[in-house]
Amino acid sequence: MTIADWLLLSLTLLAGAASPGASLALVIQRALHQGRRAGMIVALSHGLGILLYAGAVALGAAELQNAYPQTFRTLQIIGLAFLAYLGVNMLYGGWRGRHAQAEEQATQTPSQNPLGLAADGFLIVFFNPKIAIFFFAIFSQFLTTQLSFTNRLSMASLAGAIDALWYCAIAALISLPFVRTRLREYAWQLDIAFGAALLLIMLLLI
Repeated sequence: MTIADWLLLSLTLLAGAASPGASLALVIQRALHQGRRAGMIVALSHGLGILLYAGAVALGAAELQNAYPQTFRTLQIIGLAFLAYLGVNMLYGGWRGRHAQAEEQATQTPSQNPLGLAADGFLIVFFNPKIAIFFFAIFSQFLTTQLSFTNRLSMASLAGAIDALWYCAIAALISLPFVRTRLREYAWQLDIAFGAALLLIMLLLI
């Protein structure tokens, strides 16, 4: 692959990572309520999940979808259930805090342990096998039979790194004092909006 190819691939992957969706809502919500560290953990584990799917596609495992369609469908169903779980939790949190002041809301929000945060970031990717289709559509433009194993792994690593860095940047931005203070004035409204967005995404996927 030429330098131009790598640049084009990078821009395409960045555009994919920057597109609004369930992952963005999750990172913003965790960073807003639990701070920069929580947002970073979700972002990094999300990038790990992307690396897993991108690596599978780059190494040819995407073809397994045709061989095992029921497994693919099962993962889709589990993924929809996970989105519903996250959405309902956010809606409940927003509804519960609707009468609280922004400062009080922040102190009452329980901190999730790092393992739970990492699981949220990873599972929202893992239970969405359509991401494999996304990477197949992108990587198919660059993959050739002559492409080395190292280049294939580099493509997957690039996808994971760009995704993780993008969401880390979002978590860092949300965690800035003036941004976080401003957003916390609308904390429960944002929770309800994010929860509704996740449920809407689930319905659209269905």
